[in-house]
Amino acid sequence: MEESWTLLRDKVFGNGGYPPELEKIGRYIGHQCQGLPLAVVAIGGLLSKMSKETSSWENVAEKVGSLMTSDTMDCLNILSLSYNHLPQYLKTCFLYMGVFAETREIPVWKLIKLWIAEGFVKRVNHKNLEDVAEENLRELVDRSLVLVGKHTSLGKIKTCKMHDLVRDMCLREVQYENFIHFKTRYDYDDLLENISCLRRVADFHKYTHSGLSKLMPLTRSVFFKYPYFFCYLSQSSFRLLRILDVCFTCFFSCSQSVSELVHLRYIACPSFNGLVQSLCKLRNIQNLVIHDSHPFGSSMRTQSLPWEVVNMPQLKHIHTKKLSLFISPPTSVLISERENHLQTLTGLMPSSCNDEVFLRIPNLKKLGILIVDESDTIQKCYCLDNLVHLTQLEKLKVEVSESYLLIFMRISEGWVDIPHCDNFPPNLKKLTLCRTHLQWEDMNILSKLPNLEVLKLKHHAFHGLIWKLSHEDEDGFLKLKFYS
Repeated sequence: MEESWTLLRDKVFGNGGYPPELEKIGRYIGHQCQGLPLAVVAIGGLLSKMSKETSSWENVAEKVGSLMTSDTMDCLNILSLSYNHLPQYLKTCFLYMGVFAETREIPVWKLIKLWIAEGFVKRVNHKNLEDVAEENLRELVDRSLVLVGKHTSLGKIKTCKMHDLVRDMCLREVQYENFIHFKTRYDYDDLLENISCLRRVADFHKYTHSGLSKLMPLTRSVFFKYPYFFCYLSQSSFRLLRILDVCFTCFFSCSQSVSELVHLRYIACPSFNGLVQSLCKLRNIQNLVIHDSHPFGSSMRTQSLPWEVVNMPQLKHIHTKKLSLFISPPTSVLISERENHLQTLTGLMPSSCNDEVFLRIPNLKKLGILIVDESDTIQKCYCLDNLVHLTQLEKLKVEVSESYLLIFMRISEGWVDIPHCDNFPPNLKKLTLCRTHLQWEDMNILSKLPNLEVLKLKHHAFHGLIWKLSHEDEDGFLKLKFYS
């Protein structure tokens, strides 16, 4: 099949030439894929990472030929061949993607944080773990085991997904290696003998059983969607738990149990109310994530975090969406002077955008400011003036909650004054403004930011019909690569 050979050749060699001695064996491999493009691309991804010697290709051809049975199973078997040739560090990263729901694209930021929390990503040379994790993902994409969903404005992978058949193969390997247990509604009686050795458990069913309360001492990761998990967390012994990702869950009766999860590195839930004192005892936490949804509706728009939580020794990332964070000041000099490693902080309310907070988070690289309450308008004159203290900041998003847009549109000059360009962080590369209702004249200030590469204006970020740079500002935006 000429099409199969062409697809295989392009996947392995791109637009470049290829050794002529590989054409015959390459055509044979393409033919053995029986016209299934996904199988051809997967094998092409495998061959692209192997030596371009005839013996290596003959070995692959022999294995492909032995796997052919019938239709869908053919493709799954060929995909398994591609999986089996992965180095071990990529196998674990790939299998872990099976924990995400089939119908949704996977946010790369979350995937990377989970890989790191699990210990799958090892430092290489002087690269940080996030960069190494991105390289691992790119390698899975190059091997056609993972598809790119969306790109960021600068071309990085923002979301990813799996082809249905690749996911089927992934789940088959997951089950074979007992890598993740997907709990069903009725499987506890059969699992009680073996459940104590399960390392990762995912439960997306509405009804659950209290059987987990007795076992699972070796479990490292738990993903639960419905509100029954913590009913028996207080009775169980998840002493080695590293990842806890739960939705629609009430913590109020189990804070003492949470404080005992000393190995926890990643926790995601709808709210930390009732958990604050327990969180302060978790010395290994790297990521705090507050989900969009909450079982009691949308009335809980603000989450208060004491400085003791923000300044936990290993904490690097605090993620929220549609929820505003208030950070209370340190309660002691000792806590205040401890070195802070926070790199990501989203959903910060303007009343917390002050010197007292910013001077204590000097390593921050990504900041999101969110207005969700009328009382925050009192901070409109100076909440951005203190950004100058964040010398490492590269990404900034300022957003007015959609529910308050009409309130702020009544303020003709907008809810916040854009400070002088010298008051912006010197390394700022990306700026997003959403529903801020600013004057177009403020754009002249933004044009002078020396390292700005991405500027995104969304939903009434500015008001007025005309934007015109002044004569002296016509040479602005020297490094801008993306504008929308």
